[in-house]
Amino acid sequence: MARSVNMDKPLRFHWSLSQAGDRFRRTRSTLDMPGVLDLSEQVRVCEMAEQCGIESMLMAIGFTRPDPTLLSIAIGKRTRTIKFMIACRSGLISPLYFVQQINTLSALTDGRVSLNVVAGHSPAEISEVLDLPLGTVHSRLARALAELLVAEGAVEAALDWTSKPWDLAPLILIVEEAGGRSTTIGGKRTIYEGSLLSTNGKIHDEVLKLLQ
Repeated sequence: MARSVNMDKPLRFHWSLSQAGDRFRRTRSTLDMPGVLDLSEQVRVCEMAEQCGIESMLMAIGFTRPDPTLLSIAIGKRTRTIKFMIACRSGLISPLYFVQQINTLSALTDGRVSLNVVAGHSPAEISEVLDLPLGTVHSRLARALAELLVAEGAVEAALDWTSKPWDLAPLILIVEEAGGRSTTIGGKRTIYEGSLLSTNGKIHDEVLKLLQ
């Protein structure tokens, strides 16, 4: 049976800024790729994207690239409407610091920011970057991803029993900013009791009752 398609919502287009300013970037070996590209050329591409109705630009992350958040701030102060889709890898930096970065970008660009969580990348590579045991990386990625999936609307609820307060603080903010709700299993809004239940908000009280 053919599925009906909802055409009420307009199509939204996104593009990547990865090679703007260096069209032959992919012809070089990874170690030979420049870390900072031509900022004026990247601004020009974003201005053209605005004229063409592109909604957002993917700001890629990698050790051969500039910091996507800082680059977005620089470009955002020179553009008007283009949004910045920040690529991030869970565990590379402190979650609290990451939220501070995103909030700063949002404030300086009038909210022109969204996130692209890179969840499928190799935990082995992240383990080498962080100098952490592979099992620790798997654990941290899984816990952070669960709350991010709630914020995205991909799942309705996530339960965390083992994270530390500094890991939970930014996750509560992300879920709440997305319209969800995060509390302890006792219903308290605190990060200091060793548990975190995050939901879409609609089923939160019902899930709390099931956990009692």
